[in-house]
Amino acid sequence: MIENEKEFKNRLLAAFAVEADEHIKAISEGLTDLENSACKEPEVVIETIFREAHSLKGAARAVDMIDIEAICQSIENVFSLWKRGHKKTEPEQFKTLHQAVDAVDERLSSGKYSKNEFSNLIEKLEQLSSGEFSESQRSAPLKIHEADLLLSEQKKFSQDVFDPDPDCDCDPGDEVSDSQVFSTVENFSTVENNSHDIEILPHTDTIRIPVSRLESLFLQAEEMVSAKLDAGEFVTDIRHIIAEFNKWRMDWAKIKTHEQHIPKFIELNQDFGDDIQQRLDEFKKAVEENQRTLSHMVDLLLEDMKMVLMLPFSSLTEIFPKMVRSLSREQSKDVALEIRGSDVEVDRRVLEDMKDPLIHLIRNAIDHGIETPEERNREHKPSRGKIEIMISQVDMDKAELVVSDDGRGIDTEAVKAMAIKGGMISETGADALDSKEVCSLIFQSDLSTSPIITDISGRGLGLSIVREKVEQLGGQISLESEPGKGSTFRLLLPISLASFRGIFLKTSDQVFLVPTINAERVLRVSPDEIRTVENRDTICINGETIPIVSLADTLELNAKPGVNGRPAFIQAIILRHGEKRIAFSVDQIINEQEGLVKNLGTQLSRVKAVSGAAIFGKGNIAPILNISDLMKCARNVTSALSISEVKEDVIEKKSLLVVDDSITSRMLLKNILDSAGYEVNTAMDGMDAFRALKEKMFDLVVSDVEMPKINGFGLTEKIRSDKALSDLPIVLVTALDSREDRERGIDAGANAYIVKGSFDQNNLLEVVKRLI
Repeated sequence: MIENEKEFKNRLLAAFAVEADEHIKAISEGLTDLENSACKEPEVVIETIFREAHSLKGAARAVDMIDIEAICQSIENVFSLWKRGHKKTEPEQFKTLHQAVDAVDERLSSGKYSKNEFSNLIEKLEQLSSGEFSESQRSAPLKIHEADLLLSEQKKFSQDVFDPDPDCDCDPGDEVSDSQVFSTVENFSTVENNSHDIEILPHTDTIRIPVSRLESLFLQAEEMVSAKLDAGEFVTDIRHIIAEFNKWRMDWAKIKTHEQHIPKFIELNQDFGDDIQQRLDEFKKAVEENQRTLSHMVDLLLEDMKMVLMLPFSSLTEIFPKMVRSLSREQSKDVALEIRGSDVEVDRRVLEDMKDPLIHLIRNAIDHGIETPEERNREHKPSRGKIEIMISQVDMDKAELVVSDDGRGIDTEAVKAMAIKGGMISETGADALDSKEVCSLIFQSDLSTSPIITDISGRGLGLSIVREKVEQLGGQISLESEPGKGSTFRLLLPISLASFRGIFLKTSDQVFLVPTINAERVLRVSPDEIRTVENRDTICINGETIPIVSLADTLELNAKPGVNGRPAFIQAIILRHGEKRIAFSVDQIINEQEGLVKNLGTQLSRVKAVSGAAIFGKGNIAPILNISDLMKCARNVTSALSISEVKEDVIEKKSLLVVDDSITSRMLLKNILDSAGYEVNTAMDGMDAFRALKEKMFDLVVSDVEMPKINGFGLTEKIRSDKALSDLPIVLVTALDSREDRERGIDAGANAYIVKGSFDQNNLLEVVKRLI
């Protein structure tokens, strides 16, 4: 007996599991293609399935799986008939074939096996292969009970594999090498091992790696030996220099007590100093060169190691055609699945994390999006719906994954109704949302437009979890939808997780890292530029008002004591998450560099505002901030104390006059400007306003136009004609939006003209800020 017979049997079964998985996937994909009326080369697909079934049959025979051999024989008979042009495209035929493949897959993956189920499937398959196919041309079906009778013969056949032949020139105690073992396996199997592919072995944490890639990694690892030797020499050089300095110290200790020897010692020191300087310069050059070389070697090695973990997108999507077919039939729908970009390679860990989110998006599209054929016909759409999955590399380190369907799209009114019902927004708030903002609501947990809860959808958790998964990877997700035409989800994902670029920053004496993908810009903000809007500090960037908060306050850290007096500038970084943008004030922006990412372990799997840790120079560790959490935490921060104090000193000097005959409009404008930190007085008409201007100095006037006694145009002209007031800035805020009214306001001398119909308080505040 071979000494490691059990180990050999396990290796043989593991090899069969890999091969069988390949054949089953190929057969399943082929069946799905044939069902599609748009299949371009059905003859080629039929031939492929025939060969795959034949190969799987032979491999199953080699490992005593007679039940699988029998069912593969029957599948082979069906496709032997179809090869001769006797193919029928009835749905029941494909249903039976899919059931047969599923039964084999279940047998291999879980070990479950029903003799009756296999016998029934074989009988159905034989009915498909009878037709015009003569018995002489068709292989006899291998029934399960016949297979049982053959089992003893098969075991004898296998025993010849596991037990050496008496005439064999090897001793029973000889060990069998891996190459011999797998050479033997290949004799019983028709699997073609593509050495250019990397793939995960089923039901294990193992991947197959091409020998060519391993050779490259080994050669690079060998080159690291020279770097190790160089580092050893550098240590030796440093030790010699330190020894020279220690000797110099001892000499100096002896000499300094004998003053007559000091001049000679100083002369010797000059030569010693020159020698040390020269050696340090040479050492510096050597270290710099070694650092460049080592950096290049590490980068290459890291890149190749990343490639080892990279898998084609097809390794994730190969399960989807079967899933779409099954779900669409359950829902009485006709759905075609199109996958593009299957050869794009992505980190295996990213693919694993995105498997469940993608499954949910597909299930959601079938359940909520795609209509039944009858509905689609009424809407003048093709009866067959379409789901498209496409991945493309958009940058060196990012990929865009798009999942779209041509179904009914998002019912925005239903989403708003459910959001109101769930207390997420008020009715007034819902009316103010545009379609894009409504679509973003579906990523909230506990929101679903499905009227009932099913095993497919309706729990209101799925899309929330999808977004959470994407964000945990440092990615982003967005949704576009058009009623009656369909929906499109766009996911921006990292291609690799091994390392990533980030911006290091410091606040409250602690260093943090934010992903570069979320950083829009870094800037210095003057305290004069900060304004309060609705009790929140804001800055204006390219005409857009952006909240600014202290990162220390957001993270609830003890603020570092500030310097006395007003700071000239505040350092800040603008972070973006989806459509949201917030500026965070920090103590210092350090730099941008690549860091090695580590998770926090199971004990710290969910830490508020922290997604992981990065290792950077000298082994230092910095927490990586979770931008999604950070944005949520920032909502509860009203303002940074140091910023508010500075702002109050600046704004308290500015005095404004609001003029409007409507008490409601007066109160609204006064509240907006009060909240921004201005001192505000009011007047009920133009005459009242002009009287106030004569009694007190104001920095700006905000006036309505349509008022009794003196209207806004008249007030403007009156101010401009008064020498003491002629330079006073005037903003007209009115419901009059005709071109003539605007021109009249400009002619009267107004500095700005704002129409109430499109009134935006941010716009008003920005205009006021610019004018004063």
